[in-house]
Amino acid sequence: MILDFFKDYILPFVMGAILDPVINFILSPVIEAILDFVTNSILPPVIEALDCEVISRAYGCWTASDSSNHEVQLMSLRDSLKILQSMTNDAERRQGKESDCPIRLWLQHRQMLAFDVEDVLDERDYEQLCCDVETLGEKKRKRSSFSSDIVDKIKDMNVRFDELKEHARLLNLESHEFHPTAMQLPKTDSVLGDSKVFGRGDDIERILGILDDLREKQYLVSGVSIVGMGGLGKTTVARSIYKKAKEEKHYDLIAWVCVSEDFNEETILREMHEHFKGGVPPSSINVLVEGLAKELEKKNFLLVLDDVWNKDKSKWIAFNSRLSGILRTMGNSIMVTTHDEEVALEMRKMNLMRNSMQIYKMQKLSYVECWSIIEKTVLELSGLQSISPNLKDIGVDIAKKCGGLPLIAAVMGGTLSSEIQKGAWEAIRDNDAWNLDSKDGKWILSILKISYDHLLPHLKKCFSYCSIFPKDFIIEKDYLVQLWMAQGFLHQPNESSTTMEEIGDAYFNHLLSNSLFQDVRRNIYRDIISCKMHDIVHDLALAVSKDETLILKSGCKIDKNTTILHLRVKHDGSGLPNIPTYLHQRLRSLFIEEDADVFNKMASDLKSLRSLKLVQAKTEELCPALGELKHLRYLDISNGNFKALPGSLSKLYHLQTLRLKGNHVEVLEGFQPHSNLKSLSIDYDMGKSFPPWMMSGGATFLSNNLVELKLGDWHNCEHIPSLGLLPCLKFLYIHNFKNVKRMGHKFDSPGGEESIKLFPALRQITLKNMAILEEWVEVDDDDIAAGGKVKIVFPSLESLTIIGCHKLKTWLMGGFSSHHKLSSLEIYNCDNLMAIPNFNELSSLKKFDIYRCHALTSLPNGLGSCISLQYLCISSCINVRSIPEECLFYLTSLKKLKMGPFCKELEEFPGLNYIDRLSSSLEDLLLEGWDKLKSLPYQLQDLTALRKLTLKKFNRVEAFPERLGNLTSLQQLYIFECRNLTHLFLLQALKSLYELEMGPFSSEMEEFPGLYCIHHLYASLKYLRLKGWEK
Repeated sequence: MILDFFKDYILPFVMGAILDPVINFILSPVIEAILDFVTNSILPPVIEALDCEVISRAYGCWTASDSSNHEVQLMSLRDSLKILQSMTNDAERRQGKESDCPIRLWLQHRQMLAFDVEDVLDERDYEQLCCDVETLGEKKRKRSSFSSDIVDKIKDMNVRFDELKEHARLLNLESHEFHPTAMQLPKTDSVLGDSKVFGRGDDIERILGILDDLREKQYLVSGVSIVGMGGLGKTTVARSIYKKAKEEKHYDLIAWVCVSEDFNEETILREMHEHFKGGVPPSSINVLVEGLAKELEKKNFLLVLDDVWNKDKSKWIAFNSRLSGILRTMGNSIMVTTHDEEVALEMRKMNLMRNSMQIYKMQKLSYVECWSIIEKTVLELSGLQSISPNLKDIGVDIAKKCGGLPLIAAVMGGTLSSEIQKGAWEAIRDNDAWNLDSKDGKWILSILKISYDHLLPHLKKCFSYCSIFPKDFIIEKDYLVQLWMAQGFLHQPNESSTTMEEIGDAYFNHLLSNSLFQDVRRNIYRDIISCKMHDIVHDLALAVSKDETLILKSGCKIDKNTTILHLRVKHDGSGLPNIPTYLHQRLRSLFIEEDADVFNKMASDLKSLRSLKLVQAKTEELCPALGELKHLRYLDISNGNFKALPGSLSKLYHLQTLRLKGNHVEVLEGFQPHSNLKSLSIDYDMGKSFPPWMMSGGATFLSNNLVELKLGDWHNCEHIPSLGLLPCLKFLYIHNFKNVKRMGHKFDSPGGEESIKLFPALRQITLKNMAILEEWVEVDDDDIAAGGKVKIVFPSLESLTIIGCHKLKTWLMGGFSSHHKLSSLEIYNCDNLMAIPNFNELSSLKKFDIYRCHALTSLPNGLGSCISLQYLCISSCINVRSIPEECLFYLTSLKKLKMGPFCKELEEFPGLNYIDRLSSSLEDLLLEGWDKLKSLPYQLQDLTALRKLTLKKFNRVEAFPERLGNLTSLQQLYIFECRNLTHLFLLQALKSLYELEMGPFSSEMEEFPGLYCIHHLYASLKYLRLKGWEK
């Protein structure tokens, strides 16, 4: 009976207080699961989380006075909340109008109430955790999860919700039924977010010509200012020029500095030092100038100043003076990008550049070029082969409305790719935002908001949260995902094995595919490590989060009725601004740099804080009140001067992520976080061994809940203890341990141990840049033999990555016999690795990527048994002499294959005799040759499903066989550095090619081969890139 009351009456109350698809303030995992209930996918997890005793306790508190009246009240509330929820959808539609400010306030109050509900649920969990700690090792005592204080808060929420319902009636909010859309995670791609240049080839060549002409005149320094409105692609063009100058060595030195609104000549010089000399620049400006002057004695440079806003003449004079102090040779260049021609004119007044600076005004793209951007984006992200004529007509109409701005075209392409339906495209085309005057400064934001409006609620929250970062801020992807997780923005389907980190990665990729992120930085293995936001996109994030997020500067005034939730306190050199007391209790994020005393003064008031970032703090102590932040999930206290951390940190039971980069050893020695911690990241040298609280044999810390562990930059550490006994560990990242020679359970297992499983839950391992690591042995043959101690190793492992372990020779994990879930194996830059454990029963393996393992002579046995393999890369393993011929015979699911170069003595490609078996599956093939190869494998002609072909460094091949013309599905063809190639007859037969890139070829040739026979490709070919040579 009590359970029925909970389902019928109490649950609708909680649901009504929480659900708001418009502003998407669903934050806790419990509440997220309730959203799934609304979409009829699962039972409400609240029922699962609360037992009958809890329901009885809460129900009793509510009904102590008059149960019959209370029952009537709950029934009435249930019905009214359904109406209120439907009214919320109408409020969302009306809130954008200037005249509907009261509606916006109503939504804000509704959101505040939802946050209060989440806080109450959090407090209930916290009380339960406290109880668990108090009774640790004792017999469990039954205890209600709702204290009387919590029940009182729920009663108050009930009253406030009735008031909201009445306000909704007064605002004439209409009922509209809500149908939430299921989250479709985007298809990821290794080139996602890479900058592409469309329609700017002429601009690039003209600007390069200007720079070359000015250099020939032997100015001390000359340059060009690229001027144009935001979204025209100025930075993209500048990056292309920068990249070309770097690759072709036009200058001795080259540097890129993102200036933005903070123009400071000393900052520019320091970044020049980092690019030119490397390392940390000297603190003294005079020493810095002297060092740069010495470095430039016989060298010239290209300096790119991106996104310059400075019109202050005095700052240009100061820059001119500093620049004069370092210039020593002729022929230096400066390239500037700016939205304002006045900036370029002020720069041209500098004495150094009075006659040697030109202004280049960027023009808008044609609608045809905008459509090319949209079309390519849609095809890449959706996986479609082509766009239907009906959709194309609508897409071209949208391209005509993009105002010639590539940014808008790219964003529209990302939005259209997620809704491949005529009605959806028509709705975007016919949106009223297009009707605004394009000269209005708000026009671009209104157009970009179309894309924002088409995001699902979870993604809207993740995007708007990014406004807490300053403009041009380099956003680390992992850091961003952890912050999203702390705020509860990541929606995990019930009973899903997908982790929050993986969901965060998918959300990130979705926003990136919509061009809401850009300028991605990747490591050498193509993993995205960071990104930026375009200034205009950042303005959009600020606009949609203006009621929630604030970057507080000195002199900033805040309304006492503010609803700010996320606060960054900006240090501008004149001291940190004061944070008003009335703001403290609502804050859910607080970022402070340099001065932790600001936090210490307000810590006891931060009742709702989820994320706290105190970096580079000069304060030596943190106040004990830090341990009272019962909702805190994310804590970053990196690079501080702390002498000790308060013991109260062990009471942060909800803490998920702890970042301790750059803190002193003694700070961490006596510090022990609570065992509920799920993610720990320490990037700093803590001495020769791990602190006691991190050892697997000590206390309970590393034994209960730790899911993710990141350890790095411990240069003096000589020993890594076994981590194999951590039952919940799913993600393990170990990098930059310079003094560890060997690691693994084999070297560190306690005597008498009778473990059955090692790393029982581990799903992903990354081992990176272990300078002298020679052996990694978890188990050997003796361990897995009958009667041995250890029977199973890594039973849940899905991904294994080993990077830059140049001295690693031995790698033993008991073979791969127990790794039936392994789906990805990547090994890069392990120069001394001589063998890989044999593959046995790896039926789930989908990706095997090995690169630059120079000591490797053969592949592991059993590769042919990996019947699920879709991606196989064996690249730059220059001593591999043979690949089992039967390998490809069985890999009939393979979609992408990259091979070569191999042993330079081989005269033909090994292992390709059965590549024709892949004729129906293989879509992407890259072959890199070496000097002794005289021909291509003839079996390539049978790969009729091939869509992308890359051929590289076949230097002795003079002509590719005409039979490659049989590759009728080929859409992308890349031919690089085939120095003796003189004929390309195959181009005549290719009918579907839309992308062609080739060169350089024979140094004796005076024209590109094959171009005379591509007239038939004019209809299909969209992208042609040619790389020439001297003749």
